[in-house]
Amino acid sequence: MLEKEIHGFLVNRILSSVHREALFLYDSGVASYEDIDRAVREGLGHRTPPFFQMDLIGLDLVLLIGREHYRGTGDPLYKPSPAVVGMVAQGRLGRKSGQGFYDYSRLLEERGY
Repeated sequence: MLEKEIHGFLVNRILSSVHREALFLYDSGVASYEDIDRAVREGLGHRTPPFFQMDLIGLDLVLLIGREHYRGTGDPLYKPSPAVVGMVAQGRLGRKSGQGFYDYSRLLEERGY
């Protein structure tokens, strides 16, 4: 049972934290998005790792949510990822555009779509 009113849903807030940390590690050059996804999938047992999940959500929506959190809090922790800002500017929105962090046109071709 929810004890206190907060901005956003519990699961979405936890998920956003995972996405933010994954993006921070990627933007900082600590690891590639593939390595981060592999580590989260294999090390934490997540079936849908963060970068693949953000591609499914849509990077435009990920950016919109990030901007809203940043605007609402002013906390630099919520400042949108430079990688996401750049990809959205290029029209790389994730699965819905065929390319985000991953190239879905190639994946779809391999599966005969």
